[in-house]
Amino acid sequence: MKKNLFILLFLMANYFSLYPYSKKALVVVPVANAIGEPFEHLSSSSQYNKIPASWGPHKTDKVVCPRLHQLLFNEIVTIIKEQTDGQVLIQLPTMFYLDSETHDKRTMCWTLKKYLLPLDQLGNAHFITSHVPKPISSQKNELSSFQLTVTLKLPFFDPLTRRTFSAGTRFIAKSESHESYRVYMYTPSEHNFKKIELPKKYCAATTYKNHSEQIAAFVDLLTLWAHLPNGAIPFVWGGVSFAQIYKRIQFSLKEKKGDNRGFFWFLENEEYPLSGFDCSGLILRAAQICQIPYFFKNTLTAKNSMSPITSIDDLKRGDLLWVPGALFAVSNLARNKVISVLGYQYGYGSVFEKKLNELFVGIETFEQLFDAQHNNQLIKLKNNDGTIARTINQSLFLSMHEIFCMAHHRS
Repeated sequence: MKKNLFILLFLMANYFSLYPYSKKALVVVPVANAIGEPFEHLSSSSQYNKIPASWGPHKTDKVVCPRLHQLLFNEIVTIIKEQTDGQVLIQLPTMFYLDSETHDKRTMCWTLKKYLLPLDQLGNAHFITSHVPKPISSQKNELSSFQLTVTLKLPFFDPLTRRTFSAGTRFIAKSESHESYRVYMYTPSEHNFKKIELPKKYCAATTYKNHSEQIAAFVDLLTLWAHLPNGAIPFVWGGVSFAQIYKRIQFSLKEKKGDNRGFFWFLENEEYPLSGFDCSGLILRAAQICQIPYFFKNTLTAKNSMSPITSIDDLKRGDLLWVPGALFAVSNLARNKVISVLGYQYGYGSVFEKKLNELFVGIETFEQLFDAQHNNQLIKLKNNDGTIARTINQSLFLSMHEIFCMAHHRS
C-alpha cells in the first residue's frame, strides 16, 4: 500500500513539475483557433472563429489568415498574459517552431480566454490527474500518463453534448469493454465531468510493441485520412484538426473589401471554426496520435530539427520529403507514393496520396528524386491540373525513424 502511494505521489510530482499548477488551463471547446499576434481591434469573439481556410495566392495575403495553430479539447496550456478584451497569450507543450529570421524557438500563441478553464477550478491535483490526460510535451520523451489515455483517430460526435471532437483529442479511460472505452469528459454547461462511451473503431492503439510499429501506424493513419470513403479533409492554413469530413472540397478565391488581399473560403458546409490540416499540421497530428515524439509546427522547423537521409538505401516508409514550404510522408516505396496536403492555389486543397510523377515533372521514382537532390538539379512541382506550379531548388529526405533517438537525448 505504501509503495503504491509513493508511486502515485511521484507521478503527480512529475506531472506538475513540468506544468506548474497555478497558471494552467484546460481547453474546453472541441477546436479553438490560435494566432501569432492578438487582434488589434477585437470587435467580437467571432473573429477567431471566422478565420478563412487559407490566405490567397500571394504572400502579402497572409495578413487575412492569421491562424498559427489550433487547440483541441482536453489539452492543457499555460496562460502567460491576459488582455482586457478577452485575448490571452498561452504557451503550448505540444509544438514549437523556429522563427524564420532569428531561428529562436517559439511555443506561444494567442487565443480567447473563454475557450479555457483554469485548472484550479476543477478540483485538487489528484482529481485532475485522474480525469485529464497528461500533456504531450516536447521537453520530455513521454507521451502518455500513468492512466490509460485514449486518442481519437477519427472525428467523434457525442450525442450527449452534441459536440464533435477532432481526431487527436485525448481522454482518460475509466474502463473498457470489448468494443468501447468509457472515458471522462468535462462538460462546461454543467461544470462537471461525465463518462461517455468511445467506440474503439474511432480510437488509435493505446500501446505499441516498438518504434517500427508506431511509424507503420502513422503511415496507415495518413493513408486512412487520404482515402476516406465518404469525403475528404480540407487544407486549412495552420490547421491541426480533423473534426469534419467534406463530401467535396469546393473553394473559391475571394477578395477582402477595401484592399487587394485575397483568401480562400469553402463553398460547402461552413462550420466554425474550420477544421483541417496544412502539410505540417497533418504530419504533427498523425505522429502524435501514434505516440511519436514529433513537435515541429512548420516546415522550416522540421528541416532544421530532423536528421537528413543521405542514401537511398536508408529511406523507409514513414520518412518525410521536405521541399521549401511543404512536407510529404513516404507512404509506399515500391509504388513511389507520398501523402500530403497542398493549398488551394495549387488546385489541391485536401489530403491526398499521389505518385511522385503526379507531383513532380520527370520524377518517377524516389531514386530519381535522390539523384536530383545530390546533383543540385531543379525540380518542378506540378499543380493539380498538371501545369507547373513552381521550381524548387532544394529538397531533402528526413528520417522519421531518428525522431525517437532525438527524443531520448532530450530526456
